[in-house]
Amino acid sequence: MELKGLFNDFVSYISHEENLSPNTVEAYSSDMTPFIQYLADHGVSDVKNITHLHIRTYISTLYEKLDKRSISRKTSSIRAFLKYLHIQGYVSSEILSRVVHPKTPEKIMFALSTDETNRFISSIDASSDLGKRNLAIIELLYGAGLRVSELANLKLSDVDFDSRILRVLGKGRKERLAPFNDEALSTLRAYLDIRHNFIKEDKPNDNIFVNRSGSPLGVRSIQRLTDIISSKAGLLRKATPHTMRHTYATHLLE
Repeated sequence: MELKGLFNDFVSYISHEENLSPNTVEAYSSDMTPFIQYLADHGVSDVKNITHLHIRTYISTLYEKLDKRSISRKTSSIRAFLKYLHIQGYVSSEILSRVVHPKTPEKIMFALSTDETNRFISSIDASSDLGKRNLAIIELLYGAGLRVSELANLKLSDVDFDSRILRVLGKGRKERLAPFNDEALSTLRAYLDIRHNFIKEDKPNDNIFVNRSGSPLGVRSIQRLTDIISSKAGLLRKATPHTMRHTYATHLLE
């Protein structure tokens, strides 16, 4: 059976059967495409010709250009594909068992202190339209504990202003309700009052957060935004969108 065809079947499977988010599906595709090409370059186009040596040799080439965390993610994608092939009866469990994850350094999570949080938020100049948008983004990350992908995908219809509840699509594309605080409500209203200044007539969309061109604001843009604000606030450790989510949970417990 041809590998490229099976890979397309795998992508369709995780999209519709596993109901994974578009971002996750895209990550799998991005990780797997070079692997499929590597196999093709080495004369492997049929699934029955894959051996564990092909896989281990490919993973070893990744060490020349990637860090261990990236290699671990790509290895996970390969394992997921092989697991699918095994379930479908195309490969043996032996190949799957020989794909070993590299050891990765433990990810250190931290939360901002109350003082750091205030400095972080206060460093945003909300006098401009862009500043109003940025402040609303940060206040929702912190005030509702949203994941960055959840924030990026928020639609106007997802907000219940009276109850201060957001309807968000979380991991595994499962819907959940996220309450948000007064500060987030106030800054969100202020931004929505001027949101029309960002929207172009030829690019109508329902995403709450958009860029200067009127297109939906992406995950990477939000990550860059928290990076810039961290520098402006003079934080010793740069805060990420996930830092704000972790800070929300920590302060809620306190």
